[in-house]
Amino acid sequence: MLAEVGQATGLRHVSLRYFNVAGAGVPELADRGASNLVPMVFEQLTRRRAPRIFGDDYDTPDGTCIRDFVHVADIASAHVAAARALGAGELTELTANVGLGQGVSVREMVSVIREVTGTAEDEWADPMVEPHRVGAPRPPRAGRVPRLDASRGPRRRTVGRRPAGGESRAWCDAPAGHGGRRPQRAPALVRLL
Repeated sequence: MLAEVGQATGLRHVSLRYFNVAGAGVPELADRGASNLVPMVFEQLTRRRAPRIFGDDYDTPDGTCIRDFVHVADIASAHVAAARALGAGELTELTANVGLGQGVSVREMVSVIREVTGTAEDEWADPMVEPHRVGAPRPPRAGRVPRLDASRGPRRRTVGRRPAGGESRAWCDAPAGHGGRRPQRAPALVRLL
């Protein structure tokens, strides 16, 4: 619809898509939504309960879904860069994904959060895979695909913006928003991604 309006009126426009947003600029703005992985794991660990993993039978290396997590600050920066490019006349229309273009598995995410919160060695914090009915195959949740990565190519080429380390910030600033501590350094897995 935007493209049609743009053609008819000359309206310049940008549509940015993103998924699995994590992190916060300040602790007061931390995501505490119980349906998102990062806050869900922090909530469980804060209550001294094992984090839950919903399914480990996906066609991935560790059996859990792989998703592309991106930090909220990187999304904000992408919006600013796109608005500046529109304002400067550098582009007239753009539809692009905002992400790192690589994913991390649910099990890896839980492991990193446990490292950040200091619960990596605590047996009570070992993740628990949500069981399904014994003897019955569990159909995957509607729309659930094993791997979902954002492609960054068009956005980076067009507006010249690279994410500034989304996963490490997403996982490392989240504890402060959940009453936890910030780590002295990012765990090795985070730095590699």
